[in-house]
Amino acid sequence: MKPMSSDIAAKFSGVIDRCYFPFAILFLLALVYNHLHLIAYPLPLDYNEPAAQTVTATIAASENPYSIENQPARTSAYPVLYNMLIAPLTAIFGNTLQLHRLVTGAFIIAACVLVFF
Repeated sequence: MKPMSSDIAAKFSGVIDRCYFPFAILFLLALVYNHLHLIAYPLPLDYNEPAAQTVTATIAASENPYSIENQPARTSAYPVLYNMLIAPLTAIFGNTLQLHRLVTGAFIIAACVLVFF
């Protein structure tokens, strides 16, 4: 006679196997939904988020954000490569929080793919 616990474990194992994929899809859909709301939110989500827009606008206007006349209002503690890469996109899409969040998200996904491979 088999122990009762192995029968229960076998039954639950089948249930878990059948439920895993649908729940994984639901989790992914909820995650995408949450991120779309974060990207589309019209107000800054943290204190320093508009600083990236300011530095990008300065670079898009062909000015140096670190020159003395732009100090201290247009300085950033972060390197300007991100702002230099996004400045041409602001001519097409506008200098919005949503554009900055989309580009940041694309860089995060690219970093995750790079780490994966």
